[in-house]
Amino acid sequence: MAQRLGFLCFILILPVITFVAIKLLSLQNIFHIHMGWRTIIILVFISPILEEIIFRGILQQWLHDILNSQISAIILVNILFTMVHY
Repeated sequence: MAQRLGFLCFILILPVITFVAIKLLSLQNIFHIHMGWRTIIILVFISPILEEIIFRGILQQWLHDILNSQISAIILVNILFTMVHY
């Protein structure tokens, strides 16, 4: 149950994080807003780390538990990871 709840949170939160990052970058380009070093650290370091934790940690383990196959879980997570970044 907890894994399903974690996956649901992942599905709901990822688009929000992506939307906010895109809006921040768009605002910076349109209005020439200077982003502070904290924003840059979040976008460059923290977001990718959280993304890896979500995809490789939570989602891959969840798929492994459902499919009972580590190889299948890795392949599906990589496909999803690629689709999100395409």
